[in-house]
Parts: sequence; structure tokens; C-alpha cells
Amino acid sequence: MNINHKKIFFTLSIFILLFIIIFPSNNIVFAKEENNDVQSSAKAMYLFDANSGRELYKKNSDEKLAMASTTKICTAITVLENYNDDLDKKIEVPSEAVGLEGTSMYIKHGELLSVRELLYGLMLPSGNDAGKALSIIVAGSEDEFAKLMNETAKKAGAENSNFMNAHGLDTEGHYTTAKDLALITAYALKNDDFVNIVSTKNVVIEKTNKYETRYFKNKNKLLFDFDDCIGVKTGFTDNAGRCLVTATNSDNLKLVCVVLNCPDMFEESSRLIKKAKNEYTAYKIIDKENCIDTINVLNGKSNTIRVCPIEDFIYPLTQEEYNNIEIKTNYPQEVKAPINVKDKIGNIEVFVKDCLIFSTDICSIDSVKSLAIKDLLDEIISNWS
Repeated sequence: MNINHKKIFFTLSIFILLFIIIFPSNNIVFAKEENNDVQSSAKAMYLFDANSGRELYKKNSDEKLAMASTTKICTAITVLENYNDDLDKKIEVPSEAVGLEGTSMYIKHGELLSVRELLYGLMLPSGNDAGKALSIIVAGSEDEFAKLMNETAKKAGAENSNFMNAHGLDTEGHYTTAKDLALITAYALKNDDFVNIVSTKNVVIEKTNKYETRYFKNKNKLLFDFDDCIGVKTGFTDNAGRCLVTATNSDNLKLVCVVLNCPDMFEESSRLIKKAKNEYTAYKIIDKENCIDTINVLNGKSNTIRVCPIEDFIYPLTQEEYNNIEIKTNYPQEVKAPINVKDKIGNIEVFVKDCLIFSTDICSIDSVKSLAIKDLLDEIISNWS
């Protein structure tokens, strides 16, 4: 390298350093997250905390891949959001759903089943026929239902997915990513009916006009291995390989783990979840119920107000990160009346190693009216006497 090249390199390095110092990112930029790819037997994986949105581990998380029956996560939440009748109302299932290849709940032509029963058949034994039936019941056709699924995915924040069917059998143009599937799952887990279904270990579908009593056991064995597991779905095709989405919910951590094309999907998902629980704790860093301070009020019928943050902040951190937390508050020591409840007084910020990870307003939890002119005059005279 000649002298001129050295000068250029040195100048460019100084410029980059200054840019970083002057324009720090307001996103979470912990060292662990800058390089949070982990070794995994899955072709793609993603694990994050659905409560906070913090990404914990990933591998090829934006690669578009087939996802087999984990498709049915999007199917189920799309049904629950778009079916406008009673979930327990009996419906004659469409003949087009009978005899679909792959896993089945063995629907019969002319059989009367409810949407809720079909959803159990969809999510526990992974009935492809249930998926086909639900798509026709809700949207009139599988193609129209796939459009609704793609709308659901977009609402969940999934940007690199495309759904072509409700069951997950390999179809050209039918794909998602590990990250997208995690986001769709987190979105679905906000629905109580969805959670009740996917967290069910065993269910009985009573005898119908066409079939004897059905007994279904959930295929997700981690539901039986983790006390805090709340589902959600297994999947397999020759093209997609073994796929699994798992969610656990305890101690303010709602972990969603996705592994795609993973030969040991149960063991690998279990390892990753245990790793996350071991390394991260959800700390309540800001409590909106705890007042930060009492500050003075000028020209008011009361002399002080109490100020508090307007929202809680609970966040998963490693012990090292938690030890490096810095909380900064910015608000005046006195304000002028009138003051209303929820008036913004200042703000509070949370940093970890100089990285801003949270900011919210500090507001008054009291109201104070201004003194009338007579009251002001009386106060002035009182202060002079």
C-alpha cells in the first residue's frame, strides 16, 4: 500500500468512526445481537421473545423455504379472524375436502362438523382435509382463502411469505421464512381461541352423522415436555423436511421458536428454548405504577404534582446486559398551572452500554387548576406581610 492509499484509508476510517459516534442508532444494538447466528441442525431457525419483540437467535432466518403443515398456523388464525358465525354451529363439510392426500381427520361426504371441531382436526392430527374444508367454508374456495392468508401474514409483519393453500402440501410459490413464521405465530397467539386449540394435548370429537367418535392427540411432543409450552405446530413433507414451531410462556418471556428443515426438530427446539431461558431473564426495568418524583407547581391551587412513566418496560436481557443498564430522566423541577392528568412533563430513557433500548414519556398523574386572580393577589400580599 503506497502513502496516498494509506492516507485515503486513514481518512475513510476516521470518517466512519465519527459517523458512528455522531449518529448512533436508536435500535437495539447489543454485541450479542450483532452476531446472534447460532449453530443449529435446522436449515433455518428463528427464536424471539414475542412480548418484547427481541430477537435472540437466528440462522438463515430470511431464507424462503417450504414450511409443510406449519402453514396451518396461518390457516387457523385466518379462519378465526374471518369466520363470522358461531364456531360451534354444525356445518355440512364440502365434498371437495374428502380424500385429500397426507395426514387427515377423515372427513366424510355430508358429515356435519363445527368450525371449532375442524380447527382441532387441523391443528392436532394435522388434517389436510380439515384445512381444505375450512378454506372453502370461510372463503368459498381455496384460492380466495389463500388471499386472506396472505393478508393475515402482512398484518403480522411477515414480508417474505406467500401462501397458496391452507394445508401446507408442497406447491410451487408456497413458502415462508423462519422469521416470518415466528411473527405470524406471535400474532396468532394473541387470539384466545387459537391458544386454546394449539395448547390442547388431547381432544375428543363426538360421534357425527357419518363417523364414530374421534380421539386426537397433539403431535407436538414438546407440549408434553415443557410445563409452559403453549403449542404450536409440527410439519413434514419430502420437500420441506421436518418443521416445528414451538411457543412457551412463563416469567414474562413468551418464546417463539421456529425450525425449518430440521431432522431432529424436537430435540433442537428443546435445546434452543432451554438455551434462551438459561441466558435471558425478562426484567421489569420501568414500572408505570412507581412515581419517579414530586415536582413543584407555580400559580396552582396545589403546590406539587406526582410524575410517572406512562408505560411499563419489561425486556429480556443477559445478566451482563442488565448489569450495564443506565436509566436517564429528563423533566423540569417545576411547572406552571394548569396541569391535567396525563400531561407530558418529560421523558425517560433506558440504555445498555450506551445503546438506547427504550424511551417513553413521563406524565403527571395529578391535575392542578390555576389560581384565580384574587387568589394570586392574596398570595402576593401574604408573601409580603
